[in-house]
Amino acid sequence: LVFFILWMLYVPNTIYLVTDVQYLPKQFFVAELPAKFILSLQYLILFLTGIVTFVNSVRHIEKFISKKVKKKDQGLIILFIISFNFLIAFGVALGKIQRTHSWDVFINPANVFDDLVVVVGSPNIILVVILFGILTNFIYFFFRNKFNFFSINQSLHKYTKWLINIGA
Repeated sequence: LVFFILWMLYVPNTIYLVTDVQYLPKQFFVAELPAKFILSLQYLILFLTGIVTFVNSVRHIEKFISKKVKKKDQGLIILFIISFNFLIAFGVALGKIQRTHSWDVFINPANVFDDLVVVVGSPNIILVVILFGILTNFIYFFFRNKFNFFSINQSLHKYTKWLINIGA
């Protein structure tokens, strides 16, 4: 439970990376030609890293919960993931708009509470949360079966064991 709470505090940072693409146009138009290529590549890597780490983080939780829930209740898992992604969107808005950091929960909890009140009390920020929640759900459900680092990691582990065995 402690690890889940810690994970939950930091998982919004994965998809938060996608929001940094907002800085690309301003930087792109003032950069020289060689720098434009590097800048584009940098943002592409940042964008993809955010999506891949987000999808794999949430997929890991979905798989964990799927093992605990009966087959007939699989619809509840989807509902949980949708709700969970809106909670992640709330965390992103808290960080992006209020500039609240994950570690602030531990070093400045009163400030985090104040920021929560501001976010909940602002219809504009709630709209951002809803829109970003829709986007995170779209990203997750579109990409969740497209790539899976957990299966890649298992394959690498098997390959490593095979290499060790043939070398011994």
